[in-house]
Amino acid sequence: MRLPWLGKPAQEEDPYWDFFLNTAPDDVRNSLVTTIRNAPEGAINPVKEDIHTPEVMARHVKELGAYLGADLVGIARTEREDYPFAVLIAMRAAWDPRASPGIGGQLPLQKGLFVSFVMSAWFREMGYKGTVKEPVDNDALAVRAGMGTLDGDGRLVSPRLGPVYVSDAILTDLPLEADG
Repeated sequence: MRLPWLGKPAQEEDPYWDFFLNTAPDDVRNSLVTTIRNAPEGAINPVKEDIHTPEVMARHVKELGAYLGADLVGIARTEREDYPFAVLIAMRAAWDPRASPGIGGQLPLQKGLFVSFVMSAWFREMGYKGTVKEPVDNDALAVRAGMGTLDGDGRLVSPRLGPVYVSDAILTDLPLEADG
């Protein structure tokens, strides 16, 4: 049996590749992105946990992000009084999820949303605010956190990883040391 796409780059000849990357699900319930984004956030624990210094807490946040699968984790100061910090989660992304609506094209977005969801829940469990529901410019905050620079398409490029996708920023009042 001869398969015409074997031995060639997948995106050139594989009949399913274009569908996998570029065809959005017919039913949004088949998308993990929809499920995570529509999940309600939990309550903030009324008793705040004692934390170490902001430097130590920032290190713990980055270690948790790496443990959960984030390729990069950065922390930026915001201009907001209610949420003075933003935690940014970035995932390697050969294809830009903004331009690739298929299940395969959305994989970095799905991974990033999972990490952001778990981490924001951890912040709330410790008695601090943690939300991904507030709209902010994730890529600009990632640049402010020193995670990379923006290319001509407005996509973050990490010096170590190349093009990455920045997930929804976690806004928090947890005392952290900002990067950048």
